[in-house]
Amino acid sequence: MPLYDHRVFDWRGEWWAAQVHGGTGAGMGARPAITHESVIFTCLSDRDKPSRSTSIPAGWLLKLGHEAIGRVLNSADVWKDRFDMAPYNAPDADEFPERYKFQDDNGLSWGARRHQTPIVNKDGPVLRHSVELVCLDDSALRGEIPFATGETLDDFLSIHGTAGLAALAALLTSRMDNAYDPTEDLH
Repeated sequence: MPLYDHRVFDWRGEWWAAQVHGGTGAGMGARPAITHESVIFTCLSDRDKPSRSTSIPAGWLLKLGHEAIGRVLNSADVWKDRFDMAPYNAPDADEFPERYKFQDDNGLSWGARRHQTPIVNKDGPVLRHSVELVCLDDSALRGEIPFATGETLDDFLSIHGTAGLAALAALLTSRMDNAYDPTEDLH
């Protein structure tokens, strides 16, 4: 797992950056295992707020669901000072036409755009029309979903509307861990 995984998210009206800054673990041999990573949180929307830090299981920063990352932030230790971070992977709502924006059942804002995804079928590798979904409130929530042969994003929207896009977003976020409770992680 590379160090410096980075995530930008809106939590209760404030924008935060979270970044991995080291790992700990144990093991013997040529490659000791990293079991936990140190994560620093910095508020991007209030420069007077001090940063926070905590430890989470290795590789989890980009796997935690939106509610879980909020719980981790809330339980993190508050510093005396601020550790500046740039929101280099923050989603940009202006990149998405209004007709491709929607909210999911959790109140998160999303944008969709046309994309092509490589797939492998019986004839070999091909490009298939797909939709790229990007959560505008959390940079870790994103993904691509290929359409059936020949279908496009506009075809999908004409049949299912933005409710269909919200269902696809729910499918993407179902892969994330929202059950993680940092108060139960005894490391």
